[in-house]
Amino acid sequence: MSVLSEVYQSLKASADVTSLLAEGRKSIYHGWSKDAGSYPVLIYGIAADVPHITADNREVSHFVTIRIHIVTKNGAFTKLFHAVNAAMVNLGYMRKMCNEVNDDDLRIMICDYTISKKVEE
Repeated sequence: MSVLSEVYQSLKASADVTSLLAEGRKSIYHGWSKDAGSYPVLIYGIAADVPHITADNREVSHFVTIRIHIVTKNGAFTKLFHAVNAAMVNLGYMRKMCNEVNDDDLRIMICDYTISKKVEE
């Protein structure tokens, strides 16, 4: 299973996550979402994929960073953040950073999660 599929499956399977989203599983987007109309929504994607361990000029494992945007209208993302964080930690990811930003009338929490994955041959 690809990293993106793994993350999506975990987020949509989490009742703690989906119960806090505007339209449940339909509020989880990959890459981007034009105006969703109702909030909160999650937007996820790969932010980085860099070598982690190399041997004999070959990459053995790589660090993958998943970036998740928790997009709200009112900035009430604390419970949703904790639910997303639990889902990602259960997959073996480590939270790298979180940042809050404002974009017009949207309040967004951006979180990066990283994991080391073995290179598949």
